[in-house]
Amino acid sequence: MSLRDHLPVASAPADCAREDEVLDLVVMGQWPARADADLRGHAATCAICRDVVAAAGAIVTLEEAQPVPALPDASVVWARAERRAREEAARRAAQPLHLAIGVAAASVAGLAFAWWRLGAPWLAAGWHRLTAAVESSAPRIPDVHTVTTTILPAVQPLTAALLISLLVVSIGVLVARMADR
Repeated sequence: MSLRDHLPVASAPADCAREDEVLDLVVMGQWPARADADLRGHAATCAICRDVVAAAGAIVTLEEAQPVPALPDASVVWARAERRAREEAARRAAQPLHLAIGVAAASVAGLAFAWWRLGAPWLAAGWHRLTAAVESSAPRIPDVHTVTTTILPAVQPLTAALLISLLVVSIGVLVARMADR
């Protein structure tokens, strides 16, 4: 939008032939210094040119009075953009890690619960049977019947808990890989 669009439309009966000259000098900030004596004399007597000088001068003064915002240096803008990109990449990279930590915590909680509910009494009983068998016949190697009656009942809950936690962790890794895509 040019300065001419801001000027009010005068209801003067005729246009002035020198109006454009006056307006150009005012817009360039050269009025009245660069105007010759004839143009200054004309502007003093012509109502249209006098209005152009007043209105355009006020608009130019208003535009010059508005402060120009200070823009930061390009290196500062670039450094901020790089920092934001690094932070966003770190957040995206940490998402699967947070998921894996959650899955690991759930697995540990599941193992602890399985140990408490299933394994602890069986392990104690199995350990007592195993130590009793070893004490009664120290030089003898346990036969298959002893192994199946003492060790297997104690190991079954731990094996089941280990397999369940392995399954949960592998599902967690699969979900993390899918979320990373």
